[in-house]
Amino acid sequence: MKTIARFESARRERNTPLPAPVIDQVMVEEPAAAFAKRSIKTSTKIAGLKLAVSMMDLTTLEGNS
Repeated sequence: MKTIARFESARRERNTPLPAPVIDQVMVEEPAAAFAKRSIKTSTKIAGLKLAVSMMDLTTLEGNS
């Protein structure tokens, strides 16, 4: 923890941006695969669909309505 604090302090003194985080393919694929294997209850599916439909913009920008 002290190393992180020293790094942050030195970074602020030099006014340099933080380095971009490194994300590898495994870090993305493993959680996605685990999530895809999970079953979702019917009630949760219905709630999710209702939420998605409620967020839809049903207006039209066409002048002939």
